[in-house]
Amino acid sequence: MARTCLLRWAICQASMRQRGDGAHDELVFEPPDDLEPALQRFVVERAMGACARLLRDVLGSGLELAGCTLRYGAPPPGAAPARLLGAPVRYHAQDNILRLAHAHLLQPLPQANAVTAAMCERLCAQLLQRRRTRIDTTALVREHLAGLPPGQAPDLAALARLLGVSDRTLKRRLQQEGSSFRALAQAARHARAQALLEAGHLSLTEIAAELGFADLSSFSQAFKRWSGAAPSAR
Repeated sequence: MARTCLLRWAICQASMRQRGDGAHDELVFEPPDDLEPALQRFVVERAMGACARLLRDVLGSGLELAGCTLRYGAPPPGAAPARLLGAPVRYHAQDNILRLAHAHLLQPLPQANAVTAAMCERLCAQLLQRRRTRIDTTALVREHLAGLPPGQAPDLAALARLLGVSDRTLKRRLQQEGSSFRALAQAARHARAQALLEAGHLSLTEIAAELGFADLSSFSQAFKRWSGAAPSAR
C-alpha cells in the first residue's frame, strides 16, 4: 500500500525555484499532460498535500507555509480546506505552488543526529569509491569466461561485440595488461574441467561437450597441455 501511494505521488512532477527576493522558495507541481483535467487536479492536490505533510514531519510541527496556490477553480464551500499549514489556499492562480520561507531550509533538522549523518557520509564515500574503481579488461574477460553457459566455447569476437569494441582493441587492451584472450580462455576451461572432474557426476565425454570441445580427443589433448596428464588419470 505504501509503495502504491508513493507511485501515485510520483506521477506529478515537482520542481523548486527561488523567488526574486530570495526570501522564499517555491515548490511547483505539474501533472502529466496526457491525463484528463479532473485527474490532473486530483494528482496535483494529492501531491501537494503529501508534500506539505512531509515538510511538516521533517521541519517540525511549527512549520507554516507562506502561500499555497492552485490554477484550478475553487471547490464548493466546505469541500476542501481553506488553509494549508497556516496559508490560505488561493485558486485560479498561474501555477500550483507551495511557498515557504527560505529561512526554514537553513534551519537544522529537529531530529538530526551528527553521528548518523557522519556514518551515512562515510558509507556514501565508500560506495562512490567502489563505483570509481576501474575494473580492468582482464577481470572483465575472466568474469565473462567464468559465466559461459555449458557447451559454449570462448569466443573473442562475441566478447568484443558485447564490450562494444573491435577484436583488435580487445586484444590490445589485454596485451597492455600482460595477458591474452587465449591464455585466459585456456585457464578458465582448465579450472572448469578440474571442478567437473572433482565433482564426478559427468563422464569425460559429457565434460568435453560442456566445455565446448568438438570431441573427447580434443578435450584430452588440451587437458594434457594444461596439466601434463590425461583427464582419465584424475
